[in-house]
Amino acid sequence: MKTMMIAEVCLMAAMTVAAATQCMAKTQDGSQCKREAVEGRKLCWQHVKAAAQCQATTEDGTRCKREAVEGGKYCWQHAKAVAQCAAVTEDGKKCTRKTELGKKFCWQHDKDKPPAKK
Repeated sequence: MKTMMIAEVCLMAAMTVAAATQCMAKTQDGSQCKREAVEGRKLCWQHVKAAAQCQATTEDGTRCKREAVEGGKYCWQHAKAVAQCAAVTEDGKKCTRKTELGKKFCWQHDKDKPPAKK
């Protein structure tokens, strides 16, 4: 009886350790990743790398391949360009340029800047 209880405790401890070292990320189908987490982290090697990748979408519709700035979601190039310009172009379409963080308009439509000298 005592041997069985010890075996159960050992099994539960092993399951707890296994759960603590399993990657906490969700896969594309929504299930939990089965890889082992990187030591000292909660994610496996693949998801740690993915988490460090820039979250921006390039002009051709693919995900940016650059590494995100430390502590951020975007690379050096996309960290400044995080929103779409709110301006409407002369042909009536919405401007497709990106804005700087905290700004409503892109460099061309920014009303705060003085007009360019000719």
